[in-house]
This record gives sequence, structure tokens and C-alpha cells, in this order.
Amino acid sequence: MLTDVRQIKAARALLRWRQDRLAQEAGLALATIRRLERLEGRIEANFDTVQRIREALENAGIEFVGAPNLGVHVSATRQEGVAKPEVG
Repeated sequence: MLTDVRQIKAARALLRWRQDRLAQEAGLALATIRRLERLEGRIEANFDTVQRIREALENAGIEFVGAPNLGVHVSATRQEGVAKPEVG
């Protein structure tokens, strides 16, 4: 379950995605991703925004871990595409 801003940051780090890539994949404005990632703790955004981010990251192989120990990991079936860093 995606509930914390740190999960978004961790997922991007695992995928080696920049904020603009997440924005593109989620169909959101870059400013929206930047605003969210400036926050700490619980995500404060409308349901549709969180849903788009979650779906984009899950489609890339991210799995979210819920309470009590929030976290993220990359699905073993998707790991081969994760290690390619973006240039720029």
C-alpha cells in the first residue's frame, strides 16, 4: 500500500527514475511530483494523483509493503529492466 512520500522516493531510486520520468509515466505534471516529494510522511494528495503514481510504479515492477513496516521492493519478474539508469 502506498501511503508515505518516502515510498515514492525509494521506488524512484530503485528504478533509477528522475522525477520527470515518474511524472511522464503517471501522466502528471512535474510540479505535482516535486510538490509531493517535498513533503515528509503521509501523502497529502487527491486519490487520483496517488492512484496514478502507484500504478506507474507498479507497472515498472515496484511492490509496496504496508504497515507496520512501510517499504518498497522490485518484483523479481521485472528486475531485468530496472538497472538501466537514465542519462541526463
